[in-house]
Amino acid sequence: RGQVGELSELSLVGGRVVGNRLIGAAFESSLAGMGWRMEGLYYTLDETDEKAFFWIAGIDYQFEDGTLIAAEWYDNSRGATT
Repeated sequence: RGQVGELSELSLVGGRVVGNRLIGAAFESSLAGMGWRMEGLYYTLDETDEKAFFWIAGIDYQFEDGTLIAAEWYDNSRGATT
């Protein structure tokens, strides 16, 4: 995890969790008074060798009275399909 510029932060992760290989990254910053972030994780399941990708993107804004508005989008390639 490290600072990128004055208002941004970058995080990287990699390794094994319960035998499953993973690599991921996150980037957070602010622009025009709004906070925004993107996170992603690519992983391989050890038992089946299946590969998958999970990511999140979000923005938020806090008013002077403390009210917070936030929106996020999640996507998981192993999620349910119809």
